[in-house]
Amino acid sequence: MAPNTVKLWDRGLRLSISAKVTLLVTLVIMLFLVVAVIGYTSSRDISTRMQTSRKLIDAGGKITAIKAIEQEQHKMLSELSAGNGHRIDEVLDSISTQRELINQTRGDFDGVSGGAAALERMRGATDQVGSLVEDDITAALAAGDAAALSRLSGEVDDLHRQMENDVSELDGMVQQDLVQWESEYDRTVAASAIVQISATVLATIFAIALGLFYARRLRKRLRSVSRGVSSLASGDMDTRVAVSGNDEVSELGAVFNRMAAAIGTITIRLERERNQIRSIHQGITDGIVVYDEKGKIVSANPAAEVAMGMLERDLRGASATGITEIDEIIRLEQLVPREKMVKCWEEKACTHPDCPSYQSPDLQCWLQCGTYCYNEIQGTFKQKRDACERCEIYAKNGLRSVKFKKDGRIFTAIISPVLDDSGYENGRMAVLHEITEARKAEEMLRSRNAELMVLNEEIGRASCRESVE
Repeated sequence: MAPNTVKLWDRGLRLSISAKVTLLVTLVIMLFLVVAVIGYTSSRDISTRMQTSRKLIDAGGKITAIKAIEQEQHKMLSELSAGNGHRIDEVLDSISTQRELINQTRGDFDGVSGGAAALERMRGATDQVGSLVEDDITAALAAGDAAALSRLSGEVDDLHRQMENDVSELDGMVQQDLVQWESEYDRTVAASAIVQISATVLATIFAIALGLFYARRLRKRLRSVSRGVSSLASGDMDTRVAVSGNDEVSELGAVFNRMAAAIGTITIRLERERNQIRSIHQGITDGIVVYDEKGKIVSANPAAEVAMGMLERDLRGASATGITEIDEIIRLEQLVPREKMVKCWEEKACTHPDCPSYQSPDLQCWLQCGTYCYNEIQGTFKQKRDACERCEIYAKNGLRSVKFKKDGRIFTAIISPVLDDSGYENGRMAVLHEITEARKAEEMLRSRNAELMVLNEEIGRASCRESVE
């Protein structure tokens, strides 16, 4: 293949998919147009041959008519030779009719070899017969010259025999040409059918081959993108696909590569943030237990393991921790019952009756949009989340706390919901804080206070005795 052809072909392969489909459809249409042109040409040829056939059939009919007129004319001339002159006008009329038929037949024998010459001979003989009848025979009849009539009858018979020979020759020509035309017509129809069928088959094969070629290339490139998507979905963030050309598949590959690069960057950042959160989660001295929306434990940090006396792998997937106080709260449909919730407008002495939470039956004000808090109108929960989670109303109406003992130690547990960006629960979290030492310190402080009180009382009594003495 020439270098220029290769360049053009490569340029064609870089067309957009829509352009390729358009090109393919155009080629197929052109191929079938060629088939249609071939069929039209063949039909024109067949039509021309049919016209020739009709001419030959018409010529055959006219020759038959001329032959019939000639035979009738021969009978009437025989009567004239016998001296019957009253049929002279009929003879002249038949000769005139014969002459007209010969003139009409000329065009039908234009393509027949020798046909025109035979017609000219017939016309000449007809003219001679007409001249003899109109002039000589009419005169002989008028004169009653029998010898002249006999001689003229012989000349007319000779002319009639010549015309019979010409008629027979023309009839043979017509029959021969008809047989030849039928043979050629059959061959033409067969050849036309073969050409049209062959052209249709070739056009169909070419169209299918071209379509399969483009489909195979397109499928190969799409399969490459599909493999890249599967690889990316399996976690290989370094996956990239080869991009070539400037069509829609190339654009798809380029977009995929940009997406993969962006996902890789985001994944690295999320991994880093997750590791930081994991480090913080693991290093916090308070126990943290996270539940999913079904109440199953999904994680527990080391402090929680110590507090509960169980490892995280034993806790994960369980719905109970063995701590009755916590398990009972986790099973509640709502952490804080409505009857224990406070009214935000009363707690904060709200003077904004246009606030959606003002005297609202829904006391979970963090779920309502457009509430008036912190001296400004708040938006959705996603927008006001930080403000809500710092609010004492949220702590009273959304969180639940409980104390429990475990292996001689005292803990407080604060159970809070894990909310999505709409403010609805995706799970729950329990934060365990050990207060054993604080309780001991409180008891020690209470004991010291009691001792001081006793000592103060004794000192007071001693002072009183001294005063009395």
